Amino acid sequence: MKSVLIIGSGLAGLSLGEKFSKKGYLVSITTTSESKLSTLRNLGYNPIIFNSNEIEHYKSLSLLKVEILVFALSPSKCKVIAYNNVLMNVCDKLNSFKQLVFTSSVSVYSNNGRNHSEESEEIEFDSIIYKTESYIKEHIREHYVFRLGGLIDEQRHPKNFHKDFTVKNSNMPVNLVHIKDVSNIVYSAITMKIEFGVYNVCSHEHPSKKDFYGTFNENLKFVDGDLGKIVDGSLISNQVKYNYTSIYDFLEGL
Repeated sequence: MKSVLIIGSGLAGLSLGEKFSKKGYLVSITTTSESKLSTLRNLGYNPIIFNSNEIEHYKSLSLLKVEILVFALSPSKCKVIAYNNVLMNVCDKLNSFKQLVFTSSVSVYSNNGRNHSEESEEIEFDSIIYKTESYIKEHIREHYVFRLGGLIDEQRHPKNFHKDFTVKNSNMPVNLVHIKDVSNIVYSAITMKIEFGVYNVCSHEHPSKKDFYGTFNENLKFVDGDLGKIVDGSLISNQVKYNYTSIYDFLEGL
């Protein structure tokens, strides 16, 4: 049976786990919570307790043999060991894997009011996410780096993004993507065997924060600020022939 290890069981990790599982993969997925083990097991996964800040937890990964490693861990989880070193340690401890999938972020692009494709050189080079990308490019031949827009779905609904009712940098364009689009695109890229490298995964729609979030909550207060950026996610969607879900699809049922 084909196998995948997903480091991180947040929204992106769980969505990818569901996609791979439905396609017949044996899915191993990590969690820091003992209470989540039974839930993950009931979903058909092989759950593994893994805290990136605990050195001894890396040893358990050495027992696994997987074809695909998906690193979907949030940098905020890495409070003791640096994010890029966490990935390095995971790769070192795994007995074997053929491909690496890294869920990066469009935050690596500078907020300079410009459009960014994968070829953009206007990067936040000091960001820990970009440093992790650099490690991957230098050390892992078969890799996909997916720079994700802000994740949205029913559990992460845009109407809940500004609970203090203040939207800063309200003229910034939004760079969002439905979580289901991420899992569909990642799986398609792997199975279609597109060229390894860096890809933006981001909706084609880029309204201002004021126009977008104001659609869901008329009580918001808007404050101007930085120019922001627009991230072009067309390269990957064209390669795998996928149409992004509209970021306004939440309007029904409100």
